[in-house]
Amino acid sequence: RSATRARTCWCCARRRTRSSRESPHFDCIMERPILKAEPSRPRPNNQFVPSWEQSGSRNKSRDHRNRSMDKNHSMNVMKPRIIEHTLAPVVTRKKSSNAWLSKREDGTKKDPKKVPDLKVLRGNIVAILNKITPQNFKDLSVQILQLQIDNKEKLEIAVEIIFEKAVLEPAFSQTYANLCKIMGSIKFPEEQNAKVSPFRKTLLNRCQKEFFREKSDEDKLTKQMEELQARTDITDNEKTIEVEELMYQKSKLKKKMLGNINFIGELFNLGMLSSKIIISQCIGNLLAKRDEGKLDDEVIECLAKLFSTVGLKLENECDDEMKKRAFEKSFSDFKDLGQNSTYAYRIRFMIQDVVDLRENNWVPRRMEAKPQRIEDIHREHAKEEQQKKMEASVAASSRKSK
Repeated sequence: RSATRARTCWCCARRRTRSSRESPHFDCIMERPILKAEPSRPRPNNQFVPSWEQSGSRNKSRDHRNRSMDKNHSMNVMKPRIIEHTLAPVVTRKKSSNAWLSKREDGTKKDPKKVPDLKVLRGNIVAILNKITPQNFKDLSVQILQLQIDNKEKLEIAVEIIFEKAVLEPAFSQTYANLCKIMGSIKFPEEQNAKVSPFRKTLLNRCQKEFFREKSDEDKLTKQMEELQARTDITDNEKTIEVEELMYQKSKLKKKMLGNINFIGELFNLGMLSSKIIISQCIGNLLAKRDEGKLDDEVIECLAKLFSTVGLKLENECDDEMKKRAFEKSFSDFKDLGQNSTYAYRIRFMIQDVVDLRENNWVPRRMEAKPQRIEDIHREHAKEEQQKKMEASVAASSRKSK
């Protein structure tokens, strides 16, 4: 039915037959009026529109477009706008003889000859220590030895930089201790016959000064905290801010104290300190406040860190009866602190870990993560793989036997 149905023309709405379906309806097309194109509206005289766009309609011929472009170009182009302004007279400022200048202005950054020798030495040591690792330790230690450290002032600068890096980066304290042992060979021409190396002497004096200064600084912070809590002339908000500042200083001091203790232990393991100094000076001074009352948590943490670091070597070096008795007494005093219920569980468990470490012949249950060379990491990985294969073979043989 739909095949024979005539369709309607869209132009005149008259019915179309099937025969005329394919051909267009010319009658209705011719009857429609022809629409004329509207003339293009003139565009606004805008200076940002190109001249060929301003000339008129795009439907004109190319020649007419070119003529209109030339005709309208002179009419539509705006004259350049001239802005006149007067410059103020330049006033020359007076320069002071001791005016501050930046590094680029005073030439110290470009001309190394103008930089003082001590400043250059400090920069070189810091640059080398920032790159030092167990992997490149040998090459960088040679570079430090090649620096011209030929007087006491330069030696003190080198010791100060190495000590600060070792204290603030406890993970690399063993690397810095090895570097200090190598630098112990530095000697001045006037001290060639000295029994003790000037570097070792300066380094141990710096460690000792920091060890005893930390106790006085901690007492000062505790006293300031008590005075601050008793003050009533400031608001609660100001008091809170000052308490937070004191707590930050205390945490910073604690980190430095633990780093110093760890560095002292690494120096002892390398033979740069005697067992007498460790037992009498370090452990004895830390346990001295035990008779006065309760020890601080930071002091107990330092004792635990020191025993964990030097325990094996210190116990082996106590060959005579006097040293052995002193070591046993100091360790028993430390062990008794774990029986005091006034301490937090964290501190008591820390003491118990050290006691268990000694019972296990100072072999830790899990190895502490430290910086290693790539060769050592590969060697440990191969050892672990070999151990896994042996365990797998033993398990397979036991199953076959069953």
